[in-house]
Amino acid sequence: MILAAGTPPQAAGFDRDAEFAKGVEAFQRRDYDGAWFHFWGLARAGDPDSQYNLGQMYRRGEGVPRDLVQARRWYEAAANQGFELAQFQLGVIWETGNGVAPDLGAARRWYALAARAGHEGAREALRRVESALASGRVRTVIETPEAPPAAAARPNPPAGPRRPPPDAN
Repeated sequence: MILAAGTPPQAAGFDRDAEFAKGVEAFQRRDYDGAWFHFWGLARAGDPDSQYNLGQMYRRGEGVPRDLVQARRWYEAAANQGFELAQFQLGVIWETGNGVAPDLGAARRWYALAARAGHEGAREALRRVESALASGRVRTVIETPEAPPAAAARPNPPAGPRRPPPDAN
């Protein structure tokens, strides 16, 4: 489980794992508002698992309107804490131009971080992007791969609010 540096401090009587589990359970019941509520609170407190899950929710548009700007925002929050699945997903976004102008240099940076963390898909993607950059191609054309499923302790539930969160600018 990846929770070391990015885990928010535990408030008296607050159980991060229980709150995260409630979010997962709500998502599995298709209670997307409930899932979003639990993940959003944790994500705002700096929890990278929940930040990644919110990114998935917004990218896939399940339970919320698809919003690639919000998805990228949450992936970046998790990726900046070393969360390799979010780093990989950002590489995909920049390589494919999914919601952004394609940028192989940005894709290479995110893939390299994820590859250093041991993400095998990122290693393959990094080789592909470096080859494209070396050949002078401006961008690659590939299908957008799905991020691999998260470990059982942090499932990949894409769901979210039907309204924007307070003060989410």
